[in-house]
Amino acid sequence: PSVIVVQNDPWNFQPYLERCAGVPVVGAGAIDGKNCQGTELNGLAMAIFWTYFAETEAKRGGYTGASTVVPLGVDLDIYKPGDKTEARNRMRLNDILPKRGLPEDAFIVGVVGRNQPRKRLDLTLEYFAEWVHSRKVDDAVLWLHVAPTGEKAFDLRQLANYYGISNRIMMPTIEKIHGVSEDLMCRVYNIFDVMLSTSQGEGFGLPVFEGMACGVPQIVGDWYALGELTEDAAMKIWC
Repeated sequence: PSVIVVQNDPWNFQPYLERCAGVPVVGAGAIDGKNCQGTELNGLAMAIFWTYFAETEAKRGGYTGASTVVPLGVDLDIYKPGDKTEARNRMRLNDILPKRGLPEDAFIVGVVGRNQPRKRLDLTLEYFAEWVHSRKVDDAVLWLHVAPTGEKAFDLRQLANYYGISNRIMMPTIEKIHGVSEDLMCRVYNIFDVMLSTSQGEGFGLPVFEGMACGVPQIVGDWYALGELTEDAAMKIWC
């Protein structure tokens, strides 16, 4: 080939560069947070980053090559606001929520992501539990749409039981590897009143933008890519 394009994490590029010796390699890299191992990108003909935050952190970490920023995007023909009541009825929440002693129009806090250490879903449950207990919130539900990658960093059901919020957790079973269709994912976003991320780092955060496209307010961290990308369109929390 005249050129090879590799998309991966920074620490995985060097083995590709060794195998592709003599052919220019363009690397698209996900930089999730600060303290990036930028030296692992050296040798690329060009590095593509999704954010200026990522480009800056890679250079601070020792990357010395050429680079450019090409953001990701969301298909607005798929992800768009819909009728919340209709979406909830199609998800049968009008039957499920009353059986849990909750109103049909319960306030739903949505979380979309993988159950892996970086996402810190343990903190999600802890903060939600603290909120509903300390403020005596009796009509809120935490919906966990956990990507079906087979990972299990945290025992979410056990944590929910520990924090006394088992009846407040909605965690649908999702087929591993395949997940759900994007049309169904749009419907999931449209049942949320707000979305929350307690992630330690994000290279871009596509679920945040898919949720935004569906009109869902976002609460995100302000110490990685989302601090730049969401600007003043989200509630940003500094840790």
